[in-house]
Amino acid sequence: MQNLISYFQIEELNIILAVTGLVVTILTMLTAKIQIKTRQREYYLLSIIFMISFLVVIFIKSWLIFIIAWETVTISTALMLLWKNRGLTGQYLIIQFLGSSILICFILLAYKNGYHQIMPINEIWLQNLFIIGLGMKSAIFGLHFWLPAVHSQAPAPVSAILSGWVVKLGYITYLRIILEGNLFLLI
Repeated sequence: MQNLISYFQIEELNIILAVTGLVVTILTMLTAKIQIKTRQREYYLLSIIFMISFLVVIFIKSWLIFIIAWETVTISTALMLLWKNRGLTGQYLIIQFLGSSILICFILLAYKNGYHQIMPINEIWLQNLFIIGLGMKSAIFGLHFWLPAVHSQAPAPVSAILSGWVVKLGYITYLRIILEGNLFLLI
């Protein structure tokens, strides 16, 4: 059990952020009955998978488990988009996986440069690559071109999860990687 716990970074800030994400998601799930009329059981199962995945993203130290959990967040939210628009789901997945490709390149380069677990990164060029990859997935300014279409066409509960939590998950991860100021992120 102690060995399993060593894979997680349990800190006060992570706990506060995790509880916030759980509250946002649970409140969204409670109001989803109004919008989600068909296959509610599947929707709630996806919501639970989503919650477990974002909790892993917040707490995990391992790069491999981090990227698996982040992609599980992506896939679960994409499947939630299916309740309204298949084309929207495809667009969302393409953009998310483009960001994932950059993020995977970052992880491989970080690992090669001695960052064998999630920790503050000192090299600015690596930070910038991380900002671009994760920024595309979490829609930071300049990389948010996909956000208006997805939010305007998504079912209300899914839009609430995307704007209320998925987008913020990227910023939460920045807090773990970039401790000092980064001019690119500031701009």
